[in-house]
Amino acid sequence: ALGHERINLWHLLTHTSGICSAFPRVPPEVVCSIGQLTNFAASQQLESLPGERVNYSICVVHSVIAALCLRADGRGRTYSQMLEEEILAPLKMRDTSLGLRKDLEARYCPVKAAWSGSGVLPPETVEAMNLLMRMPGAEIPGGGAVSTMEDLFRFVEMLRNRGELDGARILSPAMIEYASRNQTGDLRMVLMDPLLSSRNWLPTPAHIGLGFFVRGEGIIPGPFGVLNSPHSIAGMGAGGTAFWVDPQRNLSFTFLSTGLMESSRSQERLGILSDLVLSAMV
Repeated sequence: ALGHERINLWHLLTHTSGICSAFPRVPPEVVCSIGQLTNFAASQQLESLPGERVNYSICVVHSVIAALCLRADGRGRTYSQMLEEEILAPLKMRDTSLGLRKDLEARYCPVKAAWSGSGVLPPETVEAMNLLMRMPGAEIPGGGAVSTMEDLFRFVEMLRNRGELDGARILSPAMIEYASRNQTGDLRMVLMDPLLSSRNWLPTPAHIGLGFFVRGEGIIPGPFGVLNSPHSIAGMGAGGTAFWVDPQRNLSFTFLSTGLMESSRSQERLGILSDLVLSAMV
């Protein structure tokens, strides 16, 4: 037994499952298939016992979560269809899709790595997503979506409004509150250790909720500014995506970029931009 039978959805959402943290070394058709990538995950030895440590899974865990959603749904939909019908259409996010829709191709801005060398994700891996997303039927929940600033803003506003936007209820206020709690305590993010060390930064807690990063206390690298309130929640993607919601200030922030910086520099930039926004509120 490889220990997979002990993994539950909480472990997957908090990145404490022990499932493959690095981008998987598998053929493109496996990366683009939720079912095939989930089968790959089931065949691999866990990197740690479920709940033992936080080690962010860059790609694989997201497909496993998607597979669970599809199994629970049981209606024969693809994951792209589920996202469209349950989230994107109700929120009127018309320019967002998992995979590159034909009608969006002319407006697609490919991600370009603005550095060379090592990192949490090698530059060539990030740029390869531009090709993977164009494969017919590709579904990569861990990084294969396209969107616009306007659409991302609508999603984040739904979170700021405690699960509802323009009459469309996506989540309950109780679920937003629960998902926004720090679920991982003081456990550090193992994946970030080399990055922190390269900048002579001290190890820091992961502060992960259910699908979000949580600001917490202290000065911690990430998508937040120093001035964000402790209960702020955020999302961050390697392709140059970030958002946060600060409930104390009733404020949301969205960021998109196609010029990808090295991870630590990108987090510094997000922190500076966040503090500029917060400092401007008087």
